Amino acid sequence: MRAKLWWMIAALPLSGCFFPHRAERSPGIMGQVVDQGTMRPVGRANVFFVQNPKISAITDSSGNFSIKPTHRFEPFTFELPGPCGQEYFKLWRWYYPKVVVAHPDYKPRRIDAFEEKESDLNRHNPSAFERHGGSEPIYLRRIELEPAPQ
Repeated sequence: MRAKLWWMIAALPLSGCFFPHRAERSPGIMGQVVDQGTMRPVGRANVFFVQNPKISAITDSSGNFSIKPTHRFEPFTFELPGPCGQEYFKLWRWYYPKVVVAHPDYKPRRIDAFEEKESDLNRHNPSAFERHGGSEPIYLRRIELEPAPQ
């Protein structure tokens, strides 16, 4: 009985339903922040994930920012068998790409990265893919910030 149990446990990773792997917790996001009225770049703006503000970036003097994807080791993942296996259980949480863009001189803005995706990828630097650790980032359209009332 004990030997049978040992073989079942040893064969579990080969079943395709249980396997440890490195999983993406949050996607990479790239974009540019500009002033709504002048369309000039906004430097020193803070861009961060709503669900986890530690995942963040500060815009440079050109208004550009780049948030790298985060990953986590998944020791246990169970999937449904079939060509489009669906994950049943993940030990760690995946962060939805909803970000806040904040700057002291502007009103903060919430952005859903999937709704604000850039369709013209020719505007972006092709080497960005490599800077993001092989995971393709989400390129955002220009983010226009409205000045805060004085």
